[in-house]
Amino acid sequence: MTLWEIDVHPAAGENDVAAINLASAAHDLGLSAELAIAAAHGYLLQGQLSQVEVQRAAAELLADA
Repeated sequence: MTLWEIDVHPAAGENDVAAINLASAAHDLGLSAELAIAAAHGYLLQGQLSQVEVQRAAAELLADA
């Protein structure tokens, strides 16, 4: 069986709330304020899926059209 990974990032122009929260927590710990942080939600799909099927699942189930 094949294992696929799908990463879902905020849409262009949208705030990356998870990254903002992480940067704030890092700042509170005294870490550099110059960190470049981006966040994504990751999903793993396992099965006999083609690339087309995985792309369809990502577009229809995981993306906010």
